[in-house]
Formats: sequence, structure tokens, C-alpha cells
Amino acid sequence: EEDARDVVDIMTQSIFGSLIDVNGELDTQRGGTTGKSKSKKKKAFLETILKSRQDILSMAELMSIGMLCFRSDEDPNLDKTIRDIIDE
Repeated sequence: EEDARDVVDIMTQSIFGSLIDVNGELDTQRGGTTGKSKSKKKKAFLETILKSRQDILSMAELMSIGMLCFRSDEDPNLDKTIRDIIDE
């Protein structure tokens, strides 16, 4: 079981690391979720937040993650979408 958790942790770090640019910022041009349903995008958003390993994220940080997961050009109401997810 511990080995399985180690693998999950390594994979999580790897995926999150692939979304980070050289400045340590989320790179919205890497990856993305084009073609996924809203529920899959929401899941990707929440998983990315968990991968950040921060207890508190600012709204600006949430918006950066949201831009990556929801693609702001596909969701003109990104701010409302993120607030709705937070309120759930």
C-alpha cells in the first residue's frame, strides 16, 4: 500500500511539474482540457488545486488554475464558474 501511495505521489508531482514553467508559474499553454466535459474540467481544476499542496490559494491563483483547466476563451464567466465550485 505504501508503494502504491509513493507511485501516486510521484505521478502527481510529475503531472503538476509538467504544468509549471521555468518561473514556477502555471503555464496555461501546456496541457489543457480541450474537448472534455464540464465535470471533467471541474475535476481537473480541483485536482490541480490539491497538487499545489498549498493550504490557502488567492483568487488570482485560483483564476490561473481555472484558466488552465477551463480555458477562459471557452468559459467567458470563469470567475463565476470558480466561485460556484468553491461554494459547493
